[in-house]
Amino acid sequence: LILLAFAGALIFILGSFLVMELMDRTIRDKYRTFALTKEVALGAFPGPLLLKYRSHAKEIERIVSSYVANRLMYLVEPGEMNLINLISKESGEGRSTVAASLADHWKAQGFDVRVVSHHGDYDVNHKDYYQATSVEQLIRLGSDKPDFVLMEHAPLDQNSININLIKQAVVNIYLIRATRAWTEVDNLMFHDISNQGRNVFILLTNAKIFAVEDFTGLLPPVSNLRKWANRLLKLELTSEKETKLE
Repeated sequence: LILLAFAGALIFILGSFLVMELMDRTIRDKYRTFALTKEVALGAFPGPLLLKYRSHAKEIERIVSSYVANRLMYLVEPGEMNLINLISKESGEGRSTVAASLADHWKAQGFDVRVVSHHGDYDVNHKDYYQATSVEQLIRLGSDKPDFVLMEHAPLDQNSININLIKQAVVNIYLIRATRAWTEVDNLMFHDISNQGRNVFILLTNAKIFAVEDFTGLLPPVSNLRKWANRLLKLELTSEKETKLE
């Protein structure tokens, strides 16, 4: 009876976790992103860091922004002004943080970058925004156009978006917090943007550090214990010690 009770309790607990995992629609990481959206995530930006990571916050931000920027560089048009739209369903999805991080990365490489936001650069409630056929009609960019224009749009749950700007952009990035669920509204909005624009990607924000490392690899601080755990998770059961090659 004791063994049966133990087995029954174990099956019940494991079954409960399995049902929760199957029913859970929290976006969380790149694997669940693909399972829920059938789209490959562009990358992930971390949320508030644990104490052991905080002293390495700048380095982590540099690595993450470098990873995302490098993936985007395959899509940009050299010698042209490249508009990149940052779009989300809700406020607080990290559009400003991502725009600042990418801008700092590209500026450090010598690119001319302009960050444009609905907070003050244009009025999303005015007809001029919706009638504009390009970003140049909304913002004075000068004779020497920047290499990149990172445009932060107002949340779609409260505002509409100019379709012409989606069509003009070389990349459209749909941001979503990794801590919230992928809803049917997200699905509709994402596919509406995909039908109008090119190179539409999902970017996770406020992600756990392990979800970010699925893209970037181990982030600092890197210890022998973390290296061993990482190899175990990747099933590198017979891998040898790293050898530096010229």
